[in-house]
Amino acid sequence: RPAAPRIAPAPSLPARALAMAEAVTMQVMVPDGVAPGGNFVVTTPDGQMLQLTCPEGSAPGTAIQFAYIPAAPPAEGGDEVTEHPDDQRRREEASAYAAQKQAELEAAGGAVAA
Repeated sequence: RPAAPRIAPAPSLPARALAMAEAVTMQVMVPDGVAPGGNFVVTTPDGQMLQLTCPEGSAPGTAIQFAYIPAAPPAEGGDEVTEHPDDQRRREEASAYAAQKQAELEAAGGAVAA
């Protein structure tokens, strides 16, 4: 039986979250052109891209299993994005500044924005 592939850890997941999450096992085929000890990338169903190392005794077309920690699902209402108050203030200031400059340009006989 081939050795389990080595997985490069996902740097974006905090160690505490990794410790609390349950691993999921997935099976993939070793891609063409990848020899034992060679690396290849797989994408998990939740969109994570993981680099695997082909285990000794495996070859292209060989099924191998690996385990990974699924990404946390978005919080309820996760599709909703809110604007930070500082960003909202800056946007309003920029809009007011642009309106002022447009008025100055029009008063000086410049072009009017369409």
